[in-house]
Amino acid sequence: MSLADHFPLTSATYPDLVNWAAPFEWRSRMAAAAIEVISEQLINEQHRGRSAFLMLATHLRRDLTSETNRVGDGPEAQDVAGARFVIAVPAAHVTLAEGLHGDCYGWLHWAISRSHDFEARINHAEYGLPPFEGALPARNALAEVHLVDWISSAYMLARKFGGMDELSRRFLDYCVGMTIFAIGRGNIHSGIVALVAMVNWATKDCHPDEERLTRLALDLFEAGGLPERQQVILAITFVTAAGRWTGQTPQQWASRLLAEYRPYLIEHEVVQLLSVIMSSPAQWAEMRAEILEEIRRLADFYKADAESVLVASLALDRFSIMLGHIRRR
Repeated sequence: MSLADHFPLTSATYPDLVNWAAPFEWRSRMAAAAIEVISEQLINEQHRGRSAFLMLATHLRRDLTSETNRVGDGPEAQDVAGARFVIAVPAAHVTLAEGLHGDCYGWLHWAISRSHDFEARINHAEYGLPPFEGALPARNALAEVHLVDWISSAYMLARKFGGMDELSRRFLDYCVGMTIFAIGRGNIHSGIVALVAMVNWATKDCHPDEERLTRLALDLFEAGGLPERQQVILAITFVTAAGRWTGQTPQQWASRLLAEYRPYLIEHEVVQLLSVIMSSPAQWAEMRAEILEEIRRLADFYKADAESVLVASLALDRFSIMLGHIRRR
């Protein structure tokens, strides 16, 4: 059978995407390479805009859902599951950034269950993260590359949207372990983002593990050795509700970041930190010119970089966390 036989909708709509005439069998060693190429093409489709990206992702999802039904519980089942995961994670990441929380919820669940119905409002399915038992090693290796991105998207969505708490609690220890493993293996940026997502989820609702997760992030920060940008991402977390477990106030963390890491702060972060430091009308009068200048600079940045949807979304996400903390003071 050819690759097109397994992806009839996608190959018909995107005849030039890959070499659809190539032989393809799920249990072959070359299948993982073919899925990786398709995944890369999907990620590249983001340059054409959200609609084009999601259209391709939807075609792939429908083909893979058909494949899931075709193979049933046969030996190919877990290999198809690995392909679903690889295709779904980029779509979850994009829909989260775009504020399409319902769609993101669907992608995250479809990624980890062969029986999840993307179109159904209520599902009673079994969910499990990779590695997928019985899948070829190459397929699981590819899925595990995307696992940390699934973690960050899932815990961000759980904090913002809800409906993810059961899965978030069930997989928490495993997700923490795989995140630390990924950081140790050099996937530092994605690992730090995933850890911060878990900390923010836990501290939002006073989860029993909020102290443990915050102290883990603090240990990584204090150990040093991380690139400055990742140090900033960790430290900004301590300016939020997580700060209560660090021994320093949010104001102290904000002042430290502005004093020691200002060259590594991007877009919205200076404004956020200045807003945390400001605690009185007199301080506002003193800092007014600097804050307004930073707001103007930030507005100019987003006007000039209108396609940076992910950055803008994460900026608003972080800003909402900090504003919530400020309101509680």
